[in-house]
Amino acid sequence: MRVKMELAGGTIKGALSWSFLTEFLIKLLQPLSHFLLMLFLAPSEFGIMTSAFVLTSFAQIFWEGGLTKELIRRDEEVEAAANIAFYANVSIATFIYLIAVNLPESLFARFAGGEQISDVVSVMAIYILLGSLCSVHVALLQKKMDFKNWSKIKLTVAILTPSISVPLAYLGYGVWSLVIGAVIGQAAQVLISWFVSDWRPALRFGNAKLAFEMARFCFWVTLSSLLVWFYAWADSLIVGVYFGTEELGIYRSASVIAAAGFGILFAPILPVLYSAISANKSSENLALTAKFVISIIIYIAVPLAWALFSLADILEATFLNEEWAGFGAVFSLLVLMHGYSWIVGVNGEFYRSLGRPEIETVVTGAGIAVYLTGYLLAARFGFDLFLQTRLGLALVFLMLHIVVLGNVVNVDIKNIFSQIILVSFASASIFGAMNFLLQEMLPIIQFMAIGLSLAMVLAVILFLEKNGLLLMVRQFQESS
Repeated sequence: MRVKMELAGGTIKGALSWSFLTEFLIKLLQPLSHFLLMLFLAPSEFGIMTSAFVLTSFAQIFWEGGLTKELIRRDEEVEAAANIAFYANVSIATFIYLIAVNLPESLFARFAGGEQISDVVSVMAIYILLGSLCSVHVALLQKKMDFKNWSKIKLTVAILTPSISVPLAYLGYGVWSLVIGAVIGQAAQVLISWFVSDWRPALRFGNAKLAFEMARFCFWVTLSSLLVWFYAWADSLIVGVYFGTEELGIYRSASVIAAAGFGILFAPILPVLYSAISANKSSENLALTAKFVISIIIYIAVPLAWALFSLADILEATFLNEEWAGFGAVFSLLVLMHGYSWIVGVNGEFYRSLGRPEIETVVTGAGIAVYLTGYLLAARFGFDLFLQTRLGLALVFLMLHIVVLGNVVNVDIKNIFSQIILVSFASASIFGAMNFLLQEMLPIIQFMAIGLSLAMVLAVILFLEKNGLLLMVRQFQESS
């Protein structure tokens, strides 16, 4: 018997619709606007902005990580918990803001254009403060599964930011077009969040016992988020230090666009997935949900990664100028890395829904020394080896994440690995053959051939795995 799962803000189905539509549009707008900006800005200007985002993303851990996750998960004393989260977020953001505006220029001396990076960081510190003022409002909307208002916030920012940055870049404002767009977009998010949400902070912090309970949960989530930050930004930091802002701009731009296709497809499920599995934490439901979600990601992400891998050099030759030479080579390796990484991209949502965020912390922490050592050693021997090492390490630790999830959520590990091997072999074979046959063809024919190849791969997978997919769908529907 199917049970209609319902929370305060609406049904899971309705929430998923709003979430998917919003995230789809956001993930579509981000790479498109980024690509437009690449037509008007030099790689070094993206490199300078990336250097500043290393700091702002670090601060964002605290207002989007532990406290807001705890607020969404919590069933009791929500009002008091929201107050604690709000004042704690603002206090932390203020502290980081004061540090950011007083950082010595010598800190950025290893980067080309270090003086300009220092100026950009000082202005972007405002972005940090603004983010802390609306994080609780957004989290409460997500908790109630009020994704209609949540969508208004996210879409407005996603549209407003490039609407400001692209014209300014065209007019010659350089890196400041990115800074101004980001800050105004964040300010708009604050205003809209306070307008659509009826929650207001009370003039009291809350009781110490509750704050301690939240802190205990948040410690592990925040520590895990710090490790995630390392995995997301340490590579960019090392590229900037060893190779300069121009290579950093190419590297980060390739990474943003490489991640975009997967983000369009899979990011929309994350807000709803966490809320949904937090509402139904039975071991059977978690296992079935994990099996279903991971299988779907494998069947879509891996073929898409190989398709985009095949398009890398064509994209560079067709759309970019000489300043962006080498973009295709970087993009081809990063798109494989992002595609395969998404297979375990939802693991943390299952751990946090169980109230065990420390699992993700331990797993990601286990590899931090290996990653850092690999990055630093590879960087000494050149940019190409660094890129290859980045992909290799991601694939090795993909296996570790699968093993841990299988033991925690009771998912069949052998089945996951067999799916990955089957889909990878089919994808690499078909796309490899198509690339060999069409090397000298016009770009438009190559684009069409790669699209046809993707359809062929998906058809082969559907034919081979049809029975298994139908069984998973039935099981998932019965448990939801």
